[in-house]
Parts: sequence; C-alpha cells; structure tokens
Amino acid sequence: MTQSEEIELDIEDAKKLQLLRDECLTLLDSPAFKSVVEESYFKVEAARLTMAKSANLSAEQLKQIDVMQYGVGAFKNYLTGILRRGTAADDGIKESEAELTAALEEEAAQ
Repeated sequence: MTQSEEIELDIEDAKKLQLLRDECLTLLDSPAFKSVVEESYFKVEAARLTMAKSANLSAEQLKQIDVMQYGVGAFKNYLTGILRRGTAADDGIKESEAELTAALEEEAAQ
C-alpha cells in the first residue's frame, strides 16, 4: 500500500467520525432525546438512583445501584467522546489532505 493510499484510508476513517458526530448532534437536538434521555435518564433516573442508595438495602442491591449509576455516566461520556472525536477529525482531515497532496506529488515524481 502506498503512502497516499494509507492517507486516503485515514481520511475515510476521519469522515466516518465526522458523520457519527453529525448524527449525534442531530440526535441531541431531537425533542424526544431531550425528553427521554436528558431530562428523564440523565437527571431523574440519576437522582432516583442516588436517593435509592440512602435506603436500607443489601450489599448486592447497593452494588446493582452503583452499576446502574456507572451506566448513566458511561453513556454521557460515550456521547461526549463522539463529539470530541468528530471535532478532532475536522483538524485531522485538513492535515491529512495536505499530506496526501505531498504524497501524491512525491509518488508522481518517482
């Protein structure tokens, strides 16, 4: 595989990250997402789980609540990560396109 082919694959991967980011932004702007996930899951469910820990529960039940709380945070982190990687892909594509131009010129000269 030539250097330009490798760079083209990098650009394709970065474009997939951009698309995923854009789809995530569309999802985040959805009224249904805001209602079900942001208001109900991230806020109400997280608060319910926190309150549940103050009840007289067994160690196993407390452990289950911890796992459920981690899930709320993990999902939020996942969405944030998609946005972050998509934004990083914007800069990566610009750099890769410059590298691709140089690689194509070098390969043409050979």
